[in-house]
Amino acid sequence: MTLLLLIVLKYLNLLMEGILANFYSGPVGIPRSDKLSIYSGSSFSSSSLLRSFNYLSNFDESGSITTQSSIISIHLRATAADGEFGFLAEIATLPAVPLPRKGVDEVAIRASRILNNDRGAINYKNLGEIGPNVIIEQCAIDRNGYHLYGNISTSTAAVNMDVHNTLLFFFRANSIRYGRGGLFISARSSSSMSRLRAVIKNNAILMNSNSSILTFIGNGLQKADFLANLISLNYALYADTAKIIIFNFLINYILGFFKRCFGQFLSQYN
Repeated sequence: MTLLLLIVLKYLNLLMEGILANFYSGPVGIPRSDKLSIYSGSSFSSSSLLRSFNYLSNFDESGSITTQSSIISIHLRATAADGEFGFLAEIATLPAVPLPRKGVDEVAIRASRILNNDRGAINYKNLGEIGPNVIIEQCAIDRNGYHLYGNISTSTAAVNMDVHNTLLFFFRANSIRYGRGGLFISARSSSSMSRLRAVIKNNAILMNSNSSILTFIGNGLQKADFLANLISLNYALYADTAKIIIFNFLINYILGFFKRCFGQFLSQYN
């Protein structure tokens, strides 16, 4: 898996603290080993590198990284390993931001390859006040989740987004293939000030199985624009191809098409 993550703030400095890192060190037959690199700004250049972690880093090693930039970028390369490998960190602002102002303005995942993960590719949750805008674009998301038997899999969706109190979710030019399910979006914002605007555009969702390919769950005044997407060759024997459980969830569907998908229903509205 190769992941490029950008975290953007306006007019604030960033503090990354409580870092715990543990990376796999086994032979993988490729020139680059598992590594986490943290950069100041949006450029992945050696001059902006703040700190890096690899398999030689101690799991108990913790510390903080401070940057005067309003953008922090994370480059992660990770290969097959069990759940004890990875990294954990907290992103904070300097100075601290009083509620209800957003601390982080944007979280973006771009030009990444997320492959062969048994619990799905992306699991995002915002549980607090007004959260950052989320952008996922130009990513290859393939073979995530595994079918066990019957209607049981190791994950319910390749991309699981719980965007509570998030103003914008932008999902563009991505491919989701050969996985268990596709894109799951949940937004239960209760105020018009924090309603979701989701844009799902120019994506290919192909050859997935065993779960709904598109699921929207929401209430309030959420809105989703579904533009020029290709959904084809998906097989969900026990689930709907597209499932929308809504209370005033507005869906705009333009120029996309479903082709040769098999499920209980092509689409279901509740």
